Order: sequence, then structure tokens, then C-alpha cells
Amino acid sequence: MQARYSASHQLMHWLTVVLMFAVLPVAWIATAIPEDTREFYYWLDVHKLIGLIILLLTVVRIAWRFVDRPPPPPHGIAAWNSMAAHAVAGLLMLAMVLMPLSGYIWTTGHGYDVAPFEWFTMPRLFFKDKAIGDFAKGVHQYGRWLVYALIALHLAGVSYHLVWRRDRILERMLPRQNP
Repeated sequence: MQARYSASHQLMHWLTVVLMFAVLPVAWIATAIPEDTREFYYWLDVHKLIGLIILLLTVVRIAWRFVDRPPPPPHGIAAWNSMAAHAVAGLLMLAMVLMPLSGYIWTTGHGYDVAPFEWFTMPRLFFKDKAIGDFAKGVHQYGRWLVYALIALHLAGVSYHLVWRRDRILERMLPRQNP
């Protein structure tokens, strides 16, 4: 078994990080702008496009894990630590599927197309089903707090290993350095 994540896992992980740290402030910007303005719809389209890319990338990442297995936890890592890391990572993956899906259902349930910049239009599976749209809106709006918490937990775990334990576990997700 490999001791590090493969280059493909690393690339998808860091691309996801960039997208996650882009989608969150874009949502904050969109909600700070008055609705029904050109600026509001622009930032909403940016948010939707990034969300759809995150969804697609996450589905690919999940599928790729069956082809290119992640490395086992390093020796010396406590069982509680490994279980916590897997739980947070699994919940983050779940959130990166549920958040874009809930945004899609919220939008279509309220009778709007998901068509970022009108480049393409997603199917209207829940079109004009306000009850489902309202439920999805709640999931999306409250789910963001779960996303914030999971990101904070993930970063706390990285910090724990980087600063406290100094066990170089972060190197598993970084490109190999030539000596």
C-alpha cells in the first residue's frame, strides 16, 4: 500500500479546497446584494456554477476512491484519531453532494431554472414544487453551518498534526518533494 495519496487524489483534493473557499464568500456576496438586481443574479450564477462543479468533482472523487484506493492511516495514529478523520472527511463529502443538490432543488422548486450564465440548463425535476423547494431551502441555509463546522474540524485536525504532533501527516496530501 502507498503511504501517500496519489497525484490524482491530491489534485482533486486541492481543487476542491479552492472551490470551497470560493463558493462560500461568493454566497455571502450574493446575499449582501439586493435581490432582483443584475449584480445579484451575476453572483448567484457564479455560486451555482461553482456549486455544480463541486458536485461533479465530488462524485468523481467518490468514484475514483474505488479505482485508486486511499492509503491506510500511518502507523502510530490512534484509532480515535483515524475514526474522527474518516468521519469528518466522509461528512464533508456528503455535504459537498447535499449542498449543491439542495440548492438545485430549492431553485427549481421555487420555479427557477438552474442555468448559470445561460451556458446550460439543468433538468427541471422539481420545477414549481414550492413545498419541496422550501424544504431544500432550509437544508441549504442550515447546511452551510454544518459545512463551516466540518471545515473548521478538518483544519483543526490538520493543525493538530502539523503544529502539535509534528508527525508530517500533511505530506500525504502534498506533492512529493525532491531532496
